[in-house]
Parts: sequence; structure tokens; C-alpha cells
Amino acid sequence: MKKTIFALFIICLSLILPAKTILIKGDYKNFCGENFSLNWKAVRNGENIKLFLNGKVKATLTIKNGKVVKITEIKRVAGKEKIFTVTSPSKINLELKSNFYPFSLILNFLNGKKATEEKKGNTVFKITGVKE
Repeated sequence: MKKTIFALFIICLSLILPAKTILIKGDYKNFCGENFSLNWKAVRNGENIKLFLNGKVKATLTIKNGKVVKITEIKRVAGKEKIFTVTSPSKINLELKSNFYPFSLILNFLNGKKATEEKKGNTVFKITGVKE
């Protein structure tokens, strides 16, 4: 009985807490040397962080005890959108080092490192705004 009440309390608390929204601008350089920009939006709800690109969810991070335990990406393959899920720690580390998604900038920002810019290879991510 106590466990169910505690679980309901946690669920209600997560619904009451406001979502934190981070706006990110990604400046990319393709293989031909051309520059282009993408505007990302990261919304945190409890343990999940959803990354939006052009209003669509492109990836979801699940964090427990300050560590990423699951990454879910939605990719377009053969004309259809497919969901790819990564739970292996070694594969999660590879995804965090990816140059397309701003995973590591978001994690560093939420873990207290107030860096607002990160450069990885030919990609520069900048935090342009934070909303509660």
C-alpha cells in the first residue's frame, strides 16, 4: 500500500513540475563544404528529454541517476519512418558523440555545466534560449 501511494505521489509530482525547454541552433558543414543551420528544441519532462526538429520528434533521451540509459531515434528509411532504440552503454556513448544530434550539449547544460556552445568536428551547437 505504501509503495503504491509513493508511486502515485511521484507520478503526480512529475505532472506538476514544469517542463524545461531548451532552444538550440546547429550550424553544420556538409562534405561539399556548404554550410546549413537547423533549429532544435529540447523539452524535458521528468526523466525524458525529447528533441524536436521542425516540430517533429526526432529523438528521445531517457535519463536515470544522471546517466543516459536509453536513446530512441526516429529515422527515415526507405520512405518510411522507423524507430531505433539504443540501450547498450557502448552504443549510447557512440550516439552521444554523434555530430548530428546535440545530445552532449543538452546533458552538460542540464548537469550544471553552463556551457552554451559546443564544437564537434564540422558542427557547432549554440543554446539560443531556455524556457521554464
